[in-house]
Amino acid sequence: MGDEVHVDDLIDLWRAGAVLLPTAAIQFAEMASKLHQTSLNDNGAFNRTDGGLGPLHPVWTGLRDTMQDDVAVKTHTNLVAGGDALRQIAESYATTDHISAEDLAEFNDALENVDDSVLYEPPPYVPDAPSTDDPHPEDNPHGPGYY
Repeated sequence: MGDEVHVDDLIDLWRAGAVLLPTAAIQFAEMASKLHQTSLNDNGAFNRTDGGLGPLHPVWTGLRDTMQDDVAVKTHTNLVAGGDALRQIAESYATTDHISAEDLAEFNDALENVDDSVLYEPPPYVPDAPSTDDPHPEDNPHGPGYY
């Protein structure tokens, strides 16, 4: 009895993959975008009155680049991939494995009639997270600050 998979379990698994992880990924894309936008002011913020850049410039850019690429972008990528995997697992299990026809109908009905609440509706779009290799925000063909 404890090893049985119930339709509620599959719905929870699908919801985690289709709703919760992508929603978290959006936050990390926003984080990467905000960090990327700070590169617009690098030179102005660290200009010294006698010319050149202050000694904190490489420290700041190193920290920002690490936070952007190694934290925000990688976490975003992993959340999107993990969400896709969980959603596919739930859908595959529901259609190919040990679920009854009645439970399969309940699962499909639940997915087709998702609640309008944030808890069940997948985000319409998960933006990409810009890395430090992406165009400088002011050189972006969509305009400054676009991401």
